[in-house]
Amino acid sequence: MIANEAGALPGLVGLLNNGSPEVREYAAGALYNLSHDEANCPMIANEAGALPGLVGLLNNGSPEVREYAAGALYNLSHDEANCPMIANEAGALPGLVGLLKDESPEVSEYAVGALYNLLHDEDNKTKIVEAGALPGLVGLLTDESPFAREQAAGVLANLAFNNPENKTKIANEKGGLLNLIGLLKDESPEVKLWAAKIIRTLAYDNPVNQTKIVEADALPNLIGLLKDESPEVKLWAAKIIRTLGYDNPDNKTKIVEADALPNLIGLLEDESPEVKLWAVKIIRTLAIDNPDNKTKIVEADALPNLIGLLEDESPEVKLWAVKIIRTLAHDNPDNKTKIVISIPTEESCYEQFSIPVHPSVLPNLYNLLIRSQNSGRLVHYF
Repeated sequence: MIANEAGALPGLVGLLNNGSPEVREYAAGALYNLSHDEANCPMIANEAGALPGLVGLLNNGSPEVREYAAGALYNLSHDEANCPMIANEAGALPGLVGLLKDESPEVSEYAVGALYNLLHDEDNKTKIVEAGALPGLVGLLTDESPFAREQAAGVLANLAFNNPENKTKIANEKGGLLNLIGLLKDESPEVKLWAAKIIRTLAYDNPVNQTKIVEADALPNLIGLLKDESPEVKLWAAKIIRTLGYDNPDNKTKIVEADALPNLIGLLEDESPEVKLWAVKIIRTLAIDNPDNKTKIVEADALPNLIGLLEDESPEVKLWAVKIIRTLAHDNPDNKTKIVISIPTEESCYEQFSIPVHPSVLPNLYNLLIRSQNSGRLVHYF
């Protein structure tokens, strides 16, 4: 009602620049309170002088005024239509970036929250980085506030997504990788999830970052997340591990040496079909073109779980189970024999595998027939 009252908004906006310090604080506080109602946000953002006035107060000497100004911009930025106006307002991005290191926790929370919202506009990715945001964002990854940590990780994840240049800059930022890896053990599930998402984004299609992440000792924390209570966190940890090993022979070896196999094999029995699928994809990735890993996977007792997946309800899980079994057997006589020995021989067990599967399943299993002593055992599948 106040915002709709004739002359109310112009009057408050005018006081942002022309009143005494105390009056400016009250005016900023009033606009901050009004901005909590999303219906008021378009009117405030489009009121002449409102955005310049609020941006001008971001550097005010009073923590309360900075909080009101940053809070109002944070609330206004929830409306995507306001984001281009805020980002293009002179001094807005540098002002918000500067507040990331503010002595007031509330101020820095509003600042990082506003930057997160402004990323609704893809064009702001480059602008925010160019405004010098990375040091402040990396610093907030260790903030006492879970909200600040979550929002900072969210901003970094969005800055890196589909932006190769930003990926490199974030990975090279002092403390960036170490702080992100530390968040993988955060008490907040939301923070852990964002940390996992950004690490995967940094690693995706970037061999240099893949190596840096492993060298920064991320594997113990990632492997630990494979047992996390949250299915989504487990899934993203699995996605990272596969990304780190994909087309990266050194990382494949290091992942296995870091004792990832027991947790990965355990995921083959996970309740989530998607988690199971990613687990089997990782194991296959680790085995491809790596004879040592093939042997270690079988020695880690993966075969019972993998063979069990041949009767999984998901056709895709079944297909990938066959793919990994074929990979383990390829050019590995010992594994071929162990695989066939592990397959149930009772007629009733063969009947259980009659669930329709992808057309490539049976041709893939043919690889096991190369050794003549396997033929009699596998003929039931054909």
